[in-house]
Amino acid sequence: MPSDVKNTLAGEEQHTKKGVHLDVNATLSIFIVLMYPKAKIYILEKIAMIISLVGRRVDAHDAIVPRFPLENAKIVRERIRAFFVGHKITALVCSAACGADLLALDVARELDIQRRIILHCEQNRFRAISVVDRPGEWGALFDRIIREVQAEGNLVILGSDGEDEAIFATTNGVMLDEALTLARQMPHDKGELSENSVLAVLVWDGQSRGEGDVTANFADEARARRLSVIEIPTR
Repeated sequence: MPSDVKNTLAGEEQHTKKGVHLDVNATLSIFIVLMYPKAKIYILEKIAMIISLVGRRVDAHDAIVPRFPLENAKIVRERIRAFFVGHKITALVCSAACGADLLALDVARELDIQRRIILHCEQNRFRAISVVDRPGEWGALFDRIIREVQAEGNLVILGSDGEDEAIFATTNGVMLDEALTLARQMPHDKGELSENSVLAVLVWDGQSRGEGDVTANFADEARARRLSVIEIPTR
């Protein structure tokens, strides 16, 4: 190693011993510049990771095929949390049905992850048909999360009263597009707009119910937008 580089690094080491913070990137940059004066230095920047998520609701009491048993809610929540932490998620876009949606939204609150909720219909109707109609104490959790997200200006209501396949497919598309919009709007750590990462996440049993399966449709919509699709199991 050239003597000038040795002296530079030795100086940095002295500063470190005296309790001065050593910037590893800066030290590496000095080394590269001295060795290769024409080299370009690229410092890694923090990239936002946004996810759009859909998943199974908990099974009805009379479900013939188990897809998300209520007793699995705790382990599914733990899997969602591990995924959020492991992938350093910064924003979540999803709906707010009982099961996967509300578990993900609750975890996001715990981890201080930005949340945006898309409802296909007015929230009281949504609560009746997609939250409290299945086993479990989901109503209070829904109410709290909706209040919090609405106060933050991140509740989007599409305003449809229907419940057919086309409306849910449209909602899937809106959730994915909202995530892509957030990716364009959220800044890097330097405050600059940039190309951030977007993932589509399915929390489900891994098996499509066939035609009309909203969760499977979401995966198709995500792939059509060239997004990676990640699966978190409910069984």
